[in-house]
Amino acid sequence: MEIKINNKCMKVDEIEITGVTQSSFVLIGDADVVDCVTLFDTPEDSLIISKQVPLKPKEW
Repeated sequence: MEIKINNKCMKVDEIEITGVTQSSFVLIGDADVVDCVTLFDTPEDSLIISKQVPLKPKEW
């Protein structure tokens, strides 16, 4: 794990996150404990459990 800490004075009025395509973590303020949590919202029928994942769709 790589961690970068910047201890600076800052003021945040508003944060807008319109979309997340990868795992992300946004922290503003102080935290004593950070837990790792997984949220899985992909429908079961589109889940692929395999060592080989198709990199591009088949052309019909």
